[in-house]
Amino acid sequence: MEACLEDLGELAAQIGSYQHGLVEHLASLGDLIRGHLWVTPEFVGPATESLGKSKAAVAVLASRVQRLRKGYENLPQEEAAETAGAARPPTTPKTPAKRRTS
Repeated sequence: MEACLEDLGELAAQIGSYQHGLVEHLASLGDLIRGHLWVTPEFVGPATESLGKSKAAVAVLASRVQRLRKGYENLPQEEAAETAGAARPPTTPKTPAKRRTS
């Protein structure tokens, strides 16, 4: 369980980093395109729209990972082996019943 939570934490961090990069890219997109020699300024609109859609999709993904993490955190957890063993008496194996022959 701890490994799953750790993996989800790493995934959430990667998504957050990607989101941050998208926001920075969106902020500088207009200047980047206007200063580019081979790309026309009319490309700013479609590029901004496409990056906006990517940003929305990543936000949905981040939300799903957060819900998944909360779901894992809310799962019931077993007690540690030492505590569980001390709380319950050891069970003895049952012997199979003998069949009666007539």
